[in-house]
Amino acid sequence: MLLIVAGLLYVPMVTAIYGAPQGDPAKFSGEDNYSVGWIQFFVMLFGIPLWLALGGMLLSAGRSGRMPAWARGPAMIVHIAAAITVWAVTQVYIVADGGVSVIIPALLPPLIAGYAAAMRLPALSERLSPERVSRIALVASGIVMAAAIPLGFLDERNLPAHVARDAHMLDVIIAKQNEESAKTQAADEARFKALTPDSSLDDYLYYLYATNEGEPEHATALEGTRRVKSRQEDAARLLDQGRLNSMQELWQFDVQAAPGLCAAFDRAIQRMATDADQFDWNAGERLERQLPNIKFFAARHCDLDAGFSAAEARVRKITAVNQGDARWEGFLATLVQLHQKG
Repeated sequence: MLLIVAGLLYVPMVTAIYGAPQGDPAKFSGEDNYSVGWIQFFVMLFGIPLWLALGGMLLSAGRSGRMPAWARGPAMIVHIAAAITVWAVTQVYIVADGGVSVIIPALLPPLIAGYAAAMRLPALSERLSPERVSRIALVASGIVMAAAIPLGFLDERNLPAHVARDAHMLDVIIAKQNEESAKTQAADEARFKALTPDSSLDDYLYYLYATNEGEPEHATALEGTRRVKSRQEDAARLLDQGRLNSMQELWQFDVQAAPGLCAAFDRAIQRMATDADQFDWNAGERLERQLPNIKFFAARHCDLDAGFSAAEARVRKITAVNQGDARWEGFLATLVQLHQKG
């Protein structure tokens, strides 16, 4: 049971050490230092119970009668020294930006667990010489711990090479991302150029809101929406599908304020104003962004009574909490005025 527990703790501990942030530690950002703190936390989180499990295995092996009496003391010394070594190597591995020293924490727990299992499990203890296995295991553990010193110095000496390797890997990743981004952009441009008046309003909305207002691409996409033959029907359908947020510029799509579209917009505004999943402030901001659309439909005498009533009620909740806020009081006054004119 302890062997299984040790195995389950060993993997995440070594993974945490191996996952140290890359780059020159002297140039770590606050986020990098935060990551280092989490790595140290996880090494302790999994390492402390791992070493307790390994200690329990050694104690159980010592009581089994198979472990030589002379090996019990050295085994416990090796156990404690190994825990200290692993923690020290972890710090060196982080400071040296990686390297070969990670093999120390990767080897020591299996050596200790394997020795304890050889002394305790019948299938192993009956076939292996306790004396020979004890000598080999303890000497091997000592060699691995001693190797931590030259390997640590080697990693620290190779810090510039490690940093250069990380920088190269990052450059390769960025170059690949840029290449993929360029391919995606080229494909998007090709699809956009292939759009025609027979395309749907949905197709143009993707490109319209992938650009910023004032950019030539944005103006081109906006002009495209005005040529869509089915824009009237598409707009009503999208509103009923809850796509009001993606149609802030509906008033510029050259649509007619026909009864069907008016009713769809009224329902959409009402749903937005009564959305219980949104905080009042967030709902108010969404309604505020729809003001150009609201003015457009109100000026064309659309029946927006339900939408106006819901919007005014939601904004009143905001002004009640933020009394004296000129922004929200002004927005509410505008809604009331438009409602009365309608």
